[in-house]
Formats: sequence, C-alpha cells, structure tokens
Amino acid sequence: MVIILPRDSELQQVVIYLFLLGMSGGAISVYSAHRTMLLATIGSILLPIATWFLFKGTVISTALSLGTLLFLVTTIRAGQVLSATMDRSFRLGYELEDAQVAAEQRALKDSLTGLNNRRAFYRHGQAMLEEAGRASRQLAMIISDVDYFKNINDTWGHHCGDVVLKAIADAHQVCLRSDDLCARLGGEEFGVLLLVKEKEQAREVAEDLRSCLESTVTACGDVKIPVTASFGVAVGSHDLESLFKQADASLYQAKERGRNRVVCSFDSDGTEMSEARKHMTGTTLKG
Repeated sequence: MVIILPRDSELQQVVIYLFLLGMSGGAISVYSAHRTMLLATIGSILLPIATWFLFKGTVISTALSLGTLLFLVTTIRAGQVLSATMDRSFRLGYELEDAQVAAEQRALKDSLTGLNNRRAFYRHGQAMLEEAGRASRQLAMIISDVDYFKNINDTWGHHCGDVVLKAIADAHQVCLRSDDLCARLGGEEFGVLLLVKEKEQAREVAEDLRSCLESTVTACGDVKIPVTASFGVAVGSHDLESLFKQADASLYQAKERGRNRVVCSFDSDGTEMSEARKHMTGTTLKG
C-alpha cells in the first residue's frame, strides 16, 4: 500500500490514509471475537503507512503517524473489552442453554425416586406407541400400586414410606430392560411401558416385577419392612388413555382378588371392570 502512495500529493495521501482507517474499523467488527486476528489485521494495514509517515518528517505526516499509533492503542483496548464482553455473552448463552435443558429434565423427573414422572410417562409413551406401529409390535402398559402403603406410613412414619418408595423404584430399574420406560405416576402408583411381540411377554414382565418386590425387604432404621404390590396389565396399539383405563381396571381387580398378584385385561376374566370399581364413590381399593 505504501508503494502506491503518491509522493507529491499530501491530499491523496490523506485520502488513502483515511480509506485504510476505514478498513481497520471494518476489521474491528469482523474480528472482534478473535483479538489476535484483529490486531494482526489492523497492524498489517496501518503500521506500514504509519512508519512511512513518521520517516517522511512533515508536520502533517507526523500528525498522521501519531494518530495512527493512538488509533492502534485505542483498538487494542477496545479489542480487550469486546473480546471479554463476547466471551461472557457466549458463556452466558451456554449456561442458559444448559439450565434450560436441566430444567426440562427436572420437569420430567420425580423428585423423590428419580424415575420419570406422569408427564414424562405420557410424553415418551406417545413416542413408544408410534414406534410400536412402525415395528409391528404392541405397546404394553403395566400399572402397579403398593399394597397397604397407608399402613406403612401410619405405622412407621412418612420417612419410612419415602424409603420404601425409593426401594421400589430401584427394584423396577433392576428388573426392567434398559429400553423399558418406568415412571412414578403419583403416590404409591408406578407405571411401566414396553414394546412386546406377544401379550404374554407383558404378563411375564409384570410377574417378574411382582416377584422382585415380594422378595425385597426395605430397611428403615432398625425396621425391616416387607413390601408387595398389585399389578394391572393392558396391551394394544390404541391410544394411551384407553390402555391406562384397561390397566387401571385390571389393577383394581388384582386388589379385589387379594393383592400381590397380576391381572391382565386380555384374560378372559379380566376384560370387564369390576362392579366395585364402576360404582365406587368415596372409597378406594388402592392401598
């Protein structure tokens, strides 16, 4: 750039100098996030002409040279501020994104057991229902309810009740496959969703869970608390609400028949909701 400067016209030299200053200003906006690149670009543009002006020795050229040095100092400081500001902005953006992801995950988790909550159960269940259609499989829903859970709370306190619920959640995670969905639906009620080829697979999984819970003795301080649960099972490719109603009706039949058992909606004696369940008003069989 120094080579093409006109030797005999200070006006043209000043115009070219101002043009180079404009290019340097543009570099600030382009490379503000990369301080090293910013300084290298501005230095390569202005230092040659600033040096040339300095050695030229006239009043105007000396003033332009000093102005260039002042501009470089200002640019270095501005680059520091811009770089720090953009770095904070990027960090804040990532932190906000991470916080949003964490908040969404917490919104789908049960705070006591760490399992999926009811909202996640239905959200992921809808995806599993669609997957079942693509894979020519059926969606199985297993609803379980801890037997006599109120007695546990009344006898040993709610702290022990919470310990029991955590132990039941752990037992579900141990007994189920990694791709099965398990959730705490509320209170002492748990739900499981899984894809099956045959309906009997759902019964087998429910029986494994029932047996697993029956053999689990939960320790709460010096107290050993035995736990059992009743299970209702439904299988189909229809909507989740229909599956839930079928599984819930089967669960109530399991309670009526003595608890600690599995009842499937596709059994010949498990297809109709019990009269007690139909006409229930203020009492409940759950517990």
